[in-house]
Amino acid sequence: SSPVIQAIRRLKTLFPLLYIACEVCLCQYTSHGHCGLLHSDGTINTEPSVKCLAKVALNYVLAGMHCIVPSDMMDGCIKAIKHKLINMGLGNKCTLMSYTVKFASCLYGPFR
Repeated sequence: SSPVIQAIRRLKTLFPLLYIACEVCLCQYTSHGHCGLLHSDGTINTEPSVKCLAKVALNYVLAGMHCIVPSDMMDGCIKAIKHKLINMGLGNKCTLMSYTVKFASCLYGPFR
């Protein structure tokens, strides 16, 4: 159980009406700081990265998150997340914020 999952569960307990949005990212779990798994030449290995991001998103939703906020812009990521949620019967249990909306919002302000 990652710190994010623990935080989601704790927030749900303390503030049951709080709307919880979480960024889905792999950067914090990699030594290179990129949001994905790498090929041996240092380029992003998209397919396993997307699968891993979808798994992370699923676990956040199962913990009680309401909104998935993908951090990456990898081809197929949104599709993989939606398919994972639909296959688990959770397709309508959370929203998915697009990267464009996140970038244009005040959520992204500190990173500009």
